[in-house]
Amino acid sequence: MIPAHALVDPPPPSPRDAPAQQVAFPAALAHRLSVSTNADLADDVRIDRATDGTGRARGFYIAPKLIIATVLPGLNVPDWQLFDSFYRANRMQPFTIPWGPCGAEVALPVLFADPPKRRFHGGGLSTVTFNLVEFP
Repeated sequence: MIPAHALVDPPPPSPRDAPAQQVAFPAALAHRLSVSTNADLADDVRIDRATDGTGRARGFYIAPKLIIATVLPGLNVPDWQLFDSFYRANRMQPFTIPWGPCGAEVALPVLFADPPKRRFHGGGLSTVTFNLVEFP
């Protein structure tokens, strides 16, 4: 016999259950984005040895991820304010950047790996450097 509660339609999914929409890096700054084409791989593979010396590899990542060194050169004050507000709003959530070291540009999902570093120049200009890590 089927229990009575099994005959009731399940509730509709709530908006909280929907996957988060990823935002894109600000278009006004994307043309200035100087992304390193020799990005490093983040990989956590570790080799353990059994008592008989047999090696065994283990890792927690499903696959290696890119760590991308990024530079935004020559930002004026409004550009810095735009970047700073984007960073503060998205520092813990994924966003996309234009990525195409081989010429085929795609929207690569990334996260900030660390806080940005700002270096001041004369004339109100600054350069911002930061690292991004591929997501997921």
